[in-house]
Amino acid sequence: MPIDAPITEARIRRALVAVAYVISTYGEVEYLPLMERLEAELERHREGRDAVSRARAILQAHAKTETA
Repeated sequence: MPIDAPITEARIRRALVAVAYVISTYGEVEYLPLMERLEAELERHREGRDAVSRARAILQAHAKTETA
């Protein structure tokens, strides 16, 4: 698979399974942050919120706090 292939739920799940395997098989706990990151990315992907949408939401929330 090319490195610039689009991020899909299937790709995130495969990466999550690979990291979970390494952690559970070899006890490589330094991969826990990566597993947590992949879990969060999977959740965001399921929500359908791309990076641009998340960035706009952050700016809107910031604008509201600046005017309050």
